Amino acid sequence: MCGRPNILLLFLLIGLAANMQPCQAEAAPVDFRALSLDDCLALARQYNPVLAASREKVQELVSDYQAARSKFFPRLVLLSYYDRQPPNRFPPSGNPGPFRIFSA
Repeated sequence: MCGRPNILLLFLLIGLAANMQPCQAEAAPVDFRALSLDDCLALARQYNPVLAASREKVQELVSDYQAARSKFFPRLVLLSYYDRQPPNRFPPSGNPGPFRIFSA
């Protein structure tokens, strides 16, 4: 009795295997494209979520480092302007300088 279910299962598997014939007419041609190492690495960087998260973390740490480092450097502000004064007026500092403004 114990061997009979195993034999039935074996015949069932053989019958299923005999009915499964490959359909060559319906199979679409497969286009295999060879990838270079650089292509594989680019695809891995693009679609791997672990690499994307690591890249984001590195960018965050670099920006934190630059923000912390910037506190140690002086902040320089450079302003420049040009103002032309008429020759009969004192300059903005109020010092007439070595030249005579008015002559009599």
